[in-house]
Amino acid sequence: MSIKPKSLLGEIGGYAFALIISIALLEFSVAFVLNHSDLLRFKRDNLLRNYYMKHDRSIIQFQPDCARYDPGLGYTLKPGVCRFSNREFDTEYRVNSLGMRDDEESLATPEVIVLGDSYAMGWGVEQNETFAEIIAAQTGMKVLNTAVSSYGTVRELKALSRISLERAKFLIIQYCRNDYEENLAYLKNGNTLPVMSEAEYSKIAAKLNHKTKYYFGKHSAYLLKSLAKQVKYLVKPSRGGKTPPPFREDETSLFINALLHSPANLGELTVIVVELNSQSDNDGRFVAALNQRLATKDQPLLDRVQALDLSPSLKPDDFFVLDDHLNARGHRVVAERLIEAMGKSRKHLDR
Repeated sequence: MSIKPKSLLGEIGGYAFALIISIALLEFSVAFVLNHSDLLRFKRDNLLRNYYMKHDRSIIQFQPDCARYDPGLGYTLKPGVCRFSNREFDTEYRVNSLGMRDDEESLATPEVIVLGDSYAMGWGVEQNETFAEIIAAQTGMKVLNTAVSSYGTVRELKALSRISLERAKFLIIQYCRNDYEENLAYLKNGNTLPVMSEAEYSKIAAKLNHKTKYYFGKHSAYLLKSLAKQVKYLVKPSRGGKTPPPFREDETSLFINALLHSPANLGELTVIVVELNSQSDNDGRFVAALNQRLATKDQPLLDRVQALDLSPSLKPDDFFVLDDHLNARGHRVVAERLIEAMGKSRKHLDR
């Protein structure tokens, strides 16, 4: 018995319709879970979180409304006001004329200056929720937040050279594990910062923005492909149970090299160094190694540097679920520890 063409086409059409409906349901389900990340609280390192980090998340330094190319630093934030949002937040950025997430008034003779990357900049939190702003509100001191997403120690210090340090008393440096690459490249380049060209910056921005753009079936295609390769992701435990990556022995020496060759004159500043990484990577090893090196006091500058271990104070609830950054609660924890450390330093200096 032969199958009539119309019947065959109808059957194919029915399968196609069922497939489209199935994909649409999967797309909706993934989007729902991504937008309600509290449902993932039981498992941080899962397939959906990996998808968000690699294929869904916008990166502020490559968003044309929020960032601009800078020939000396690669990029800065874009002066003015913009909104930066991802699945777990929608935040406003107010940026001063030097491309930093702070007001213009804070550029004039600040007493406390914060250096760092996205963790100190306040990725995911409102401006008044950053630990820099909390320190200012609770101490009454003028605090300038110079942190910009993805900056390493070298670029942070170069940005500092654009600031008046006339009244500065404290310099807070937030270190992140990925500062290593920039600090290493700086040393290998004869203590000169390699800076990408504007064409390179534009190319990276275009690639990342294209990668995170949504099209119908994107969620499904990625998830099905990942499931086919790694079914174990469905039952994979939290990263908290993983063995942390090996500590690089030259990490502290590269950081200190950046300090000693700072284009900004650190003068008599009291320098407080803290390390902030993603939730499962705050283990205190860098701070411990740095304190061991500082104890040698083999450089005059190191007498005024102290390293503060925040890892015992930061808990899983201090971070976003999908994103790897501190939430508002985490910034409050960091601010409390830094205010305490600054108070101890002032008492010591007043003796």
